[in-house]
Amino acid sequence: MRPNQLILIKGKPDEIAERLQSRDKKSWTKSFISKFQKAEEAHARYVAKSIGVPLRIISNDIGIARKHIE
Repeated sequence: MRPNQLILIKGKPDEIAERLQSRDKKSWTKSFISKFQKAEEAHARYVAKSIGVPLRIISNDIGIARKHIE
């Protein structure tokens, strides 16, 4: 594969926790989810830089997704 960009979609940790509980019947703390998202973003930045493509971060934390391109 030769992607021309990477996309990372982020959401509110409390909403993610609720959805995971509903879907998987497992509880995750908002703190864990927040830390996990930060680690995912750091890794996405690393990969994008390593392969030389832009990283598009889409935050869905205000109800409507907003885009940020690096």
